[in-house]
Amino acid sequence: MKEFRLYFNDKRLKQYRIFLFVWLSLGIASIAANPDKVFAYGYLVISLMYGVLLYLEKNQPYLIIKDNRILRNYVTRKSISIESITEVKHFAGEVIFRKDLDNEVRFDLNVLENEGLDKLNEVLPSYGLPSISEAKRVTS
Repeated sequence: MKEFRLYFNDKRLKQYRIFLFVWLSLGIASIAANPDKVFAYGYLVISLMYGVLLYLEKNQPYLIIKDNRILRNYVTRKSISIESITEVKHFAGEVIFRKDLDNEVRFDLNVLENEGLDKLNEVLPSYGLPSISEAKRVTS
């Protein structure tokens, strides 16, 4: 089966661009106003961290389905074998693929593009899993 990738939505990337610009502007202004203060350079470090996050989220997919595995890329990478999934839940904007109590992969639907969600709903049944709309909905 072909590799399937889902990327972060543009809204999230736009937020990171705005935060990057704000922190960079604050850093430049604070260093220009008082270059002797060490804390002024902290703004530049924060803007650098937003730049790294923006680069990673723009260039790496959030969710990958390949070789009968589901991989979630974020700060940490988690994966689960599709054959071992016993439960698929939909709760509070997250989809949870669970093998057992200790081994699960969660991914947030709010950070994905709408077109990607439609494709995901088409791909999941081909692996023998329910689509997101058919997943067990949990209410609190």
